[in-house]
Order: sequence, then C-alpha cells, then structure tokens
Amino acid sequence: MAALPVSSSAQSSTAPSAFEVSDNAKDQGWKNVIINLSWRGNAVSKAELGITKPAEVVYSGTADTPGNIVFNCYNGRPSVSFAILPIDMRGMMTEPPDSRRMKLKRPKISIDGVRIKGEDWIYMPAMKVYRARRIGSFKALYNATILGSDVRVKAGSDNIQLNVPPADDVFKDFGATCGIGRLAKR
Repeated sequence: MAALPVSSSAQSSTAPSAFEVSDNAKDQGWKNVIINLSWRGNAVSKAELGITKPAEVVYSGTADTPGNIVFNCYNGRPSVSFAILPIDMRGMMTEPPDSRRMKLKRPKISIDGVRIKGEDWIYMPAMKVYRARRIGSFKALYNATILGSDVRVKAGSDNIQLNVPPADDVFKDFGATCGIGRLAKR
C-alpha cells in the first residue's frame, strides 16, 4: 500500500511572497500554496509516520478545467499529479478524500508528439487523479513545462491535453526544498 495523506492544511500568509497567489493569476498561469502534510501507510518509515511537514505546491487550472496538473515537493522529494476531468487541485491537496483505494495504471503520455517511456502511475479513483511513482515522470513533465511543450495523455478512453501553462515566476520559484527552481540553494 502506498503512503496516503492523512491531514493537510494550507499555510497562513507567513510564507514568503513567492508563495502567494495574486488576484490576477486566479484563472490562468500557475498558482501556489504551501500545505502541511502528515502521512500513513506501508510506504512511510516509522520515523516519519504521522509527522507533519510542509510541502511546496504549484498547480494549474480551476475546478472547471480538465487536465489540471500539480507539482509538489515534500520532504525533499518532488512529485507530479494530473487529473483527466475538471477538479479543484488546491482542494485536492488541502482536503483530500478519505478513500484509500488506489490502482496502478499506465497512461500513455506524449510530449510534443513524442511518447515518453511508459511507467506505472498511481490512480486514485475517488479523485480521478494520477500520481507519478517515479522521478522520471516528474522530470519529463517539469521539463515540458519549462520548454512550453504540448503534453497529451491517453488514459483508457480519455485522450486530453494537460493544462500546462507557460513557466511563469510562480512556477520558476517552485521547488527550492527539492533543489530545483530559481530559489534552489546551489
């Protein structure tokens, strides 16, 4: 069984200004939030079980747009998730459903028309969200965002374009705790 978030909450405005969402960025571009997470499940070490730590998050779209994507950095480890159907990504991160049900699925992902190596993703039916299991998937989608690439996903009968806005200042400032982005300590 994979690790599951058991609690999360959005952090107050004590976060640096690079992590605040401006009013003009509500519907387009990247939005960010720092949330506090604690985890449970077999994939969590005993030392980290139930410990709450902050996670950096950037996400695209609104609750009305399909193909939204979320990049997060938790405990020095980056991850990426996407939704085929419209979903409120901020809500998904700050108030995850209580369902533990997950499946392994292998969506077909292409970047600028070139299919990337197939990898299993964790599919969470309660949210209709795919979460990467491997860092290679994160790297491919992160680099596609930096390069402004077209990202398409075929998962079952669904064939959509992911909502990957251009890399703006919010996106470029993401990931310092994972050693990426322009705020990373080098």
